[in-house]
Parts: sequence; C-alpha cells; structure tokens
Amino acid sequence: MRPLRAARSIRSSFRTAAALTAAAAVTAAVALAPTTAARAEDEPETPDGPSYGAPVVGECHDYGKKVYWSYTDTKPPVKCKEDHTAYTAAVLYLPDDMEWHQPTPEKFYAKVSKLLMPTCTKAERKALDAPWAKLMKTSYDGAYYEPTADQISHGARWIRCDLVLKGAPGNIQDLPARKPALKKITTAERDCLVLRDDGAYRTACNKKHHYKATHNHRLPAGKYPSSKKFQRYINKYCIGTAQHPGYGRLAPKDQWRLGNRILQCYEWDR
Repeated sequence: MRPLRAARSIRSSFRTAAALTAAAAVTAAVALAPTTAARAEDEPETPDGPSYGAPVVGECHDYGKKVYWSYTDTKPPVKCKEDHTAYTAAVLYLPDDMEWHQPTPEKFYAKVSKLLMPTCTKAERKALDAPWAKLMKTSYDGAYYEPTADQISHGARWIRCDLVLKGAPGNIQDLPARKPALKKITTAERDCLVLRDDGAYRTACNKKHHYKATHNHRLPAGKYPSSKKFQRYINKYCIGTAQHPGYGRLAPKDQWRLGNRILQCYEWDR
C-alpha cells in the first residue's frame, strides 16, 4: 500500500474532499489555487482601489456547498449570533507586482498559494486558539475567495480567508460558536473518514463515517516526507488490524513549513 497525495484542480483548490485510493494513507495536500469570494452587489459604495468591496475580519457568512466550491461569494455577511458556516479570519492583498490571473491562472494561483496562504493559515489557527496536534484531529478547514470581476474592474486586490467546518464529504456545516475557539473537540468538530469504492474521504464525525481521528504523533523536523517515508510513519504509528488497517494524514506543505509536523492517525469506528 502506498500513500497518495490528494490532487485537485484549480477550481477545487484548498478543498480537502479529494478521494484517496491508498488503503492506509490520507493526506491533505495543498492544491494550486485558492478559490475566490466577494460581498453582495448591493454593498455600500466604496472608492475605487485595492479595498473596493473588501470584507472585514470577524464577519460571519452563511453559505453552502455551491459557494464553498466557487471562486466568489456575492452574499452579504450575516450576524454572527445567527446560524453561519464561515468566519472571516483574515483579509489579504495581492503584492504590487501581481495582476489577477496573470500570466496564467495556474501560475497566478500557485504564487498566491506560496505567498499568501501561510498568513491565512496562521489567522485561522489564531481564531481557533489551539496547537497543531489538537487542530489535526478536527475537520476545520479554510475557504478562500477573491473579488468579483466587477470589483476587480474597480481595482479590488483582496483575498478573503474564511474558517469553515467540514460536514459530509465536499460540504460544510454550521460553525458551533459565534467566534470560533476550539475547546473540547465535539463529534461535529472531530475529523473522520468515510470509505467509498474509489477511496477514503474526509468528513466530520457527526456524519456517516468508518474511521475517526484518534492519536497523533509529532514527526522530526526536516523535508516534507516522501511517500515512502510517509508510509513508514503510518506503519509505525497508525497501526490498525488486518481487517481494518490504520490510516494517516499529513498537513499540507505550507503548514509543514509553519511547524505543523503532526502525523494524524485514524482508527476504525464502526
């Protein structure tokens, strides 16, 4: 059995619902591009420039699967005391030498991933106020949005970083609090896996699942583990049974560089 780094298209970048075909490994590999979002078309007029239509840190949003897999979010924010699925943890701006989607969308999003996403990750982790070892047991994730084409035409250069909580594979669910703060991990927050014919998918443990996140192990500093080394770690720390082999997941490379060197293990839970 070999680990498989989850691959995703530009449109599905940073979404962690990719299938895994290896029977003993789950990874959360970063895709090339962040998705993109904006505020409602009836938003108050703001001067043209980088902040045109920009969201605000601390806002809450209530969107579902369609927006989660989209580039933009045109709905206005909601009151955080109401039901909501996203919390805006950071608002970042493109460097002066970057133009939207140039020289190609693929190269643009690859550069955005490298330059800006680590800051988003730090902000999302700060919102939850928890160490990596605790976060890795959860289904919290990031959703990233850019301005609409109209807002970009007015000079908008921001990217919105939302904190969301996975639901069923490929979907999200309501956040459990007005302002995220990870305390005791609830069933809705714990990360689980559901097995399908084409592999294993991450999901929340309050949804149908087969495995749940249990113990984890901090790996030594160094280069991001190769597939072979990753499998050796799984065989050593995520031991299952002949009938139900253990699964393991590594954080994306950008989190590894930020210090998240946690190997998260999953055990059969049926």
